[in-house]
Amino acid sequence: MYSYTEFDDAFIAERNAQFRAQVERRIDGSLTEDEFKPLRLMNGLYLQLHAYMLRVAIPYGTLSSRQMHKLADIAAKWDKGYGHFTTRQNIQYNWPQLRDVPDMLDALAEVNMHAIQTSGNTIRNVTADHFAGAAADEIADPRPVAELIRQWSTDHPEFQFLPRKFKVAVSGAPHDRAVIKAHDIGLQIVEKDGEIGPLKQMEELKAKGHPVAYVGDVVGTGSSRKSATNSVLWHFGEDIPYVPNKRAGGVCIGGKIAPIFFNTMEDSGALPFECDVEKMNTGDVIDIYPFEGRVEKDGEVIAEFELRSQVLLDEVRAGGRINLIIGRGLTTKARTALGLEESTLFRKPEQPGDSNAGFTLAQKMVGKACGMDGVRPGMYCE
Repeated sequence: MYSYTEFDDAFIAERNAQFRAQVERRIDGSLTEDEFKPLRLMNGLYLQLHAYMLRVAIPYGTLSSRQMHKLADIAAKWDKGYGHFTTRQNIQYNWPQLRDVPDMLDALAEVNMHAIQTSGNTIRNVTADHFAGAAADEIADPRPVAELIRQWSTDHPEFQFLPRKFKVAVSGAPHDRAVIKAHDIGLQIVEKDGEIGPLKQMEELKAKGHPVAYVGDVVGTGSSRKSATNSVLWHFGEDIPYVPNKRAGGVCIGGKIAPIFFNTMEDSGALPFECDVEKMNTGDVIDIYPFEGRVEKDGEVIAEFELRSQVLLDEVRAGGRINLIIGRGLTTKARTALGLEESTLFRKPEQPGDSNAGFTLAQKMVGKACGMDGVRPGMYCE
């Protein structure tokens, strides 16, 4: 297990002292709840219906006996004698008094623990396989990797006010026990010819002259679809001429693709589609026929699919949905100005049938943005 250095001890002590002063100002009324909220969230303190709740970080789910005893002591002294372990390897105390929270944090610091970044829109507790370090099928212990990420991300100024919370998990075995597909970034340690890491394997696949596709059972879950899209495209997309450090295109195949991730891939010029991926394995050479809606391997059809919209093919050619909308709009305006008929080069989406049902508020809001009364499920509008 990682042991705190003198720097770590000093940092936690300073952070706890700072929060103790903030709590005192909240209690005496110097801070309103609105002013106090971002400060307490940075220290893992929530305000629930009947009481405060303190969430304590357990990095990659590893506890020593000394830490376990301390958690029990805290529950007995400042809570109701128990805590709740979360699905992401933290522990929550649901009934602390606000005035006691600084003492609880000081007690945690005695055993190298804290509650920093267990709440708020930041990088949360880094999780790993609960059998890490003991599993027979383990390629490498994922905890050192998780610890490096934890140290790098803790109190990092760029990650304190993200649009949404951001979660990272690391798995060190072929069988995923860390649920990495449900995280914003899921890291899988792999081994190829005695070397650990996926980059060499991807380089070998690309050296064969074939574009490399991203395939997964469940793709794009988590709360940060832009970061996930960027991560996928960085390895599977193509360079954009004259645009540094940015890529587009690529192919993304999933048994199920989260809708918001699908839309972001679509915006980036990728070709995402859903199909059965059971017969697809890393390193396979497959042939994708997007017009026919099938995937073949060694001349055998291994999956069939249907694009959500034929317009998707135009979006791929244009380098993204926004590019297509702009290009199609300019084409239409230019042809109208020249007295020409509407271009037949662009595919038109199939719209859902008419309905006499009313619109929800959300459908009205989107419709208004598109100059319509409302939109229907499956409708394409701009």
